[in-house]
Amino acid sequence: MPFRRTVSAALALAASVALPAAAQGWQAPPSAHSVVAAAPAYAPGSLHLADTRRGLNVRSGPGTAYPRIGVLPRGEGGIVAGCDAGGRWCALRFAGGAQGWVYMPLTRPASARPRPAAVPARLGPPVDWRRLYRPDVPYIHTGTGRVNLRQGAGTHRAVVGKLHPGQGGFVQGCSADARWCLLSIPPLGAEGWVYMPLLDPLTGPRAL
Repeated sequence: MPFRRTVSAALALAASVALPAAAQGWQAPPSAHSVVAAAPAYAPGSLHLADTRRGLNVRSGPGTAYPRIGVLPRGEGGIVAGCDAGGRWCALRFAGGAQGWVYMPLTRPASARPRPAAVPARLGPPVDWRRLYRPDVPYIHTGTGRVNLRQGAGTHRAVVGKLHPGQGGFVQGCSADARWCLLSIPPLGAEGWVYMPLLDPLTGPRAL
C-alpha cells in the first residue's frame, strides 16, 4: 500500500497553530495550477473536511491524473483557497501554509454532520476475501462496456472512475461479504471499489 501521509487537524489551523509544511510532507501545487474563484458551494475561506471512510486523496493538481501527495483522514481538512474552472476540484490550504487539491464532492463543510455509515448489504459472518482473491494477481475487466469504480462498497456510493475492457488492478481489501473490493490500479496508484463478479483474474503473461 502507498505510504499514507496525513495533515494536522483542521481545528489546529483554525487556532493558528503553525506547523512547518515540510513536517507534514505536503507540497504546494505547481504554479501552472493557479486557482480561480471558488464555486458557490465552496466559498474561499470556508473550512471543508474529508467525508470518506478511508480518507481523501490530496493531489498536486486538479484531477486524478496528478500525483497523490497525501491523504486526509476522515474529519480533517483545510481552508478553500480556490477551485478550478469546473468547480469540483479545489485547492485547500493546510496548517503551515501547505496546499493540495481535493475532489470536493467527497468533502463536507465543517458545520455539516458526517454522512451516516452505509448499512451492510446483507447480514452474516464476514468472508475471508484472501480465500477468494490473490493480492499479487491483477483482476481485470474482460467483458464489454465499462465497469464503475466507486467511492465505497455498493452501488449507492459515488462513481469515481471507470474500467475499460482490459483494465484492472490489485485487490487491497474487500467488504464483509467479499463481493466488493478496493482495487489499486497502476501505474498512477488510483484506487476504487469494484463489484468483483464483473472481473476475472489475469493468469497469463500479460501485464497491466
